[in-house]
This record gives sequence, structure tokens and C-alpha cells, in this order.
Amino acid sequence: MQLSCNIPLNDVAVLVNYFLKLMLLAFYVNFCYI
Repeated sequence: MQLSCNIPLNDVAVLVNYFLKLMLLAFYVNFCYI
């Protein structure tokens, strides 16, 4: 039960962290091109 509850939360945290890194990378790329 605990593993089933924790795995989705961990996946969400990883996806959010990855998404934030992607947005930060996109921001730097746009800043450099401008």
C-alpha cells in the first residue's frame, strides 16, 4: 500500500523537477538569443 502511494508522488516530483529544469534551460536559451 505504501509503495503504491509513494511511487506516484515520487514520479510527480521527478516530473516537476525535470519540467522546472527544462523551463530554466529554455529561459537561458531565449535570453542568449535575444
